[in-house]
Amino acid sequence: MCRVSLVAVGLTGASGALLALTVLDKLAQRGFGIALLLSDNAATVVKLELGLSKSDLIKAATFVVDSVDDLRLEGLRSLIVVPCSVKTLAGIAWGRTDTLLLKLANKVLNAGIRTVLVVRETPWSLIHLRNMLRACERGAVIMPPTIQPKPNQKQLKEVVAELADKIIDLSLKVV
Repeated sequence: MCRVSLVAVGLTGASGALLALTVLDKLAQRGFGIALLLSDNAATVVKLELGLSKSDLIKAATFVVDSVDDLRLEGLRSLIVVPCSVKTLAGIAWGRTDTLLLKLANKVLNAGIRTVLVVRETPWSLIHLRNMLRACERGAVIMPPTIQPKPNQKQLKEVVAELADKIIDLSLKVV
């Protein structure tokens, strides 16, 4: 039996549904299994921004994580939180465990598994920056979704696709 490499992807209630969906699509194209964690607020944002339902997002995943026990860490390559709200950032930074995503992030960071937080909301205050520093000290990598369009890119989808590739590459980088 061939084991598929698995990437956990957490979606929070921050704006950025197009980027999250693109990351899911690109992970699937690369042959990764996707363990999806989807907050109620994320489902609402996806509906508002893309007109997609929660079940549409679930179709993009290999399986949905309903409990931390659903996900074994063996074979887990990384955790990507995209978009990562500043509320989730704070919870991860301070080791909170009051939501499924925070419990998983805490477990993954404690195991030394690559964790990328795509912090979407701006502007950042001193509190946000301190939380980013604290999350980095715990082992997370902060990846703001900064777009860098090139002159030959004519569509937003191309820019988002390139950013999604950078996020995935960063999440798979061996440290």
